[in-house]
Amino acid sequence: MKTACNWPGCPEAIKAGDRYCKEHWKEYYQHQDKRRGKTKERGYGGRWQKIRIRVLADEPFCRECKRQGRVAGATVVHHIDGNVWNIKINNLEPLCKPCHDSITMREAVKGDKGE
Repeated sequence: MKTACNWPGCPEAIKAGDRYCKEHWKEYYQHQDKRRGKTKERGYGGRWQKIRIRVLADEPFCRECKRQGRVAGATVVHHIDGNVWNIKINNLEPLCKPCHDSITMREAVKGDKGE
């Protein structure tokens, strides 16, 4: 089933349950990034950078790909609980960028729906 993109004036038909077409998801996230502030303000200062390097060195492959029987190098460290201030090792998982983007989008959509 298809529905219309929620972006004002966009005629694109999208999968039911999605909010925006691919083009407007990108614009939406760019807008959100501007509102979020600088990396240090969001909890990604020097201490985070050191922990990030350690996590990627200890586990250089994407955990999500591994769960799905694939192999890909990890380039991003994901906060499992979504709290950027929780930098305990058991809350961090190495992911490839496509997996991280997919998980982040699913969490954003889930949050928008109040789940």
